[in-house]
Amino acid sequence: MAGGRRTKGRFVWPKQKIMRMCMDAVVQGVNEVNIELQAGLIENLSQSGSGKHYKGNRAPSSAPGEPPVAQTGHLRLSWTAGNAGHYNVKAQGRRVTSRYGQISVGSALKYARALEKGNPKNNLLPRPYIKPLVDAFNDMRLPTQIVQRHVDEMLVQINQLTPRNV
Repeated sequence: MAGGRRTKGRFVWPKQKIMRMCMDAVVQGVNEVNIELQAGLIENLSQSGSGKHYKGNRAPSSAPGEPPVAQTGHLRLSWTAGNAGHYNVKAQGRRVTSRYGQISVGSALKYARALEKGNPKNNLLPRPYIKPLVDAFNDMRLPTQIVQRHVDEMLVQINQLTPRNV
C-alpha cells in the first residue's frame, strides 16, 4: 500500500510531511524564479549602448528606451533577490507578486529607479531594464512553469511514500 498505512480499516496519509513537502516545493520554485530574474537583470545591464560616447566613459551610453550601459558595473552588481521563504521581503526596485508568495529584486543604489523611470528634473529619459524583463517572464509564463516543475517533482515524491518512510 504505497502512500500511507492502513489503521482500523482507514487509509492514513502523513499530512504534516505532505504539507511541508508542498511548501518546500513552492518555496524552491519561487527562489528559482528569483535567481532567474536576477540573472536576467544582470544580462540586461551587460548590453552595449547606442547613445552618445561621453569623454571618460569606457563605452557609449544607452539611448533613451534602452537598458542602461554598465560604465562602472555598480548597478549591475547591486541587484539582490528576496528569499521566497520569507514572504515580507522589502526591497527597492520593482516588486513582482504571485499567488505563491512575493518575489522581490532590488538595488540600494539611488539612481537605479531614476534610470528605470527617468528623472525629468535632471532631463533623464527612461532607460527601462526591469519592466521589459518582468513582462517577458510573464509572457513566457516562466514563473508558473518553474514553480509547476517543482510541484510536479514533489508530487512524484508524495506518490512514492510508503509506510516504511512515514
